[in-house]
Amino acid sequence: TTGRLILGLIKPTDGKVYFKGEEIFPFTKEIRRKIQIIFQDPYQSLNPRMNIYSHLVEPISIHGLANGRDEKKECVKKILETVGLIPPEEFIYRYPYELSGGQRQRVAISRAFIIKPEFLVADEPVSMLDVSIRAGILDLMMTLRDKFGLSQIFITHDLAVARYICDRIAVMYLGKI
Repeated sequence: TTGRLILGLIKPTDGKVYFKGEEIFPFTKEIRRKIQIIFQDPYQSLNPRMNIYSHLVEPISIHGLANGRDEKKECVKKILETVGLIPPEEFIYRYPYELSGGQRQRVAISRAFIIKPEFLVADEPVSMLDVSIRAGILDLMMTLRDKFGLSQIFITHDLAVARYICDRIAVMYLGKI
């Protein structure tokens, strides 16, 4: 719920949500670009009818971050390389069903980072992944967080994961921190 409030997906019943000192409602296109999410389920967060290129070029096009087909394709290739889907040509025109859970989550991470957000909500991003894949995804997220210089809320029920990835931890119990 906290993540959905921050993303403007639901309105607060009481109080206000601020981002950089400004109330985020109504949620503008500019705020939407600055705040992104990585969902828990890499199987549900990608449209099975869209190839990886389509998933990644869509936010670039919506926010006008690249001009022309070649520039957009270059942005997509670069982010795929950044998240470890190498060579990008091998992944760019695949569909989600052709990827493993870890690869799908890397695509979801790519989609969040491709528009260079300032704030990220990571909603249990490794909970549905095999234990052997989790450390790699967590390391990737920390690397990207540092590379892009962004803040994040990392939502998890696993305190060991929170301790590994977070600088500060707040525990919410019955809706209170």
